[in-house]
Amino acid sequence: MGAAPGEPASAWSSIGFDASVHELLMPLTTGGELHLVPDDLRGDPEALLHWMREHRVVQAFLPPSYIKWIDEDPGKRLHGLSLRQVLTGVKSLPEAALHRMCQQLPDLRICFGYGPTEATLYSTAYYDPQPLDRPCPIGRPLAGTRLYLLDDRMRPVPVGVVGEVYLGGASLAAGYLHRPDLTEERFLPDPFVPGARVYRTGDLARRLPDGNAVYLGRADDQVKLRGFRIEPAEIEAALLAVPGVREASVLLDRDTGDEPRLVAGVGRGETPARAPHEWRALLTDLLPDYMIPAVVVDLPSLPLSRSGKLDREELLR
Repeated sequence: MGAAPGEPASAWSSIGFDASVHELLMPLTTGGELHLVPDDLRGDPEALLHWMREHRVVQAFLPPSYIKWIDEDPGKRLHGLSLRQVLTGVKSLPEAALHRMCQQLPDLRICFGYGPTEATLYSTAYYDPQPLDRPCPIGRPLAGTRLYLLDDRMRPVPVGVVGEVYLGGASLAAGYLHRPDLTEERFLPDPFVPGARVYRTGDLARRLPDGNAVYLGRADDQVKLRGFRIEPAEIEAALLAVPGVREASVLLDRDTGDEPRLVAGVGRGETPARAPHEWRALLTDLLPDYMIPAVVVDLPSLPLSRSGKLDREELLR
């Protein structure tokens, strides 16, 4: 579903970034016409979309922050675009926004890619003709790549159970330059292929019955509360399944008088705010009791720091 011969595709990434290989080669190998995004458009999403209309771009990479911006007014901002395929990553991915993009552009197809730099380039991919609101899988391993979901003893976890992502195959790096300690910690013997190695990503995922995997965040984001291990990403996915919720984040608040508590922040846009008892009733149908946040901070949008990341202190205030 990439650019056909003579069709325009844009390349966003700097050639110093490993993902640029995918952006540069994919349209060229299908006979597409490659357009490099000018540097002065990278910080101006409105100007970038105007440029894409002018060049009738059919294939493009869009970072999650731009997708969120488009979602503020998708009807207006997507008008006149020729997009047929959008490439994007899966971390911090606004799947609900992508779903609304596909409603505005019926011919649009989404390609989700996942892969750390240590296993350049993409390790897995998932092409979804019309993504659902939640969850969007990271897909299956690409040719020459092995993906394992393992427990803390490096044993495979069953389908549906959360495990840590380990990657193997021809794309693995040799290690970290001048960091033998870190290399030894992260690049481990492959437990299933003698003589081979795997990279321990620190990411969590769960395999679906169809073989695709779903990204669930970082292992170091996992929290333990009242004896239960909790993945905040699972709670965030449940919140994002609630009609009207456009963004969600879940934190463990340790600065309380008694025991730590789960605090969820939701960005609902122009949707009316819900009372605390309404949130609990909604989440009771979606989550076990120990995963229901003690507090849901209901806001038009989540507070961000100057760098564009979630402002944790402001949310917990």
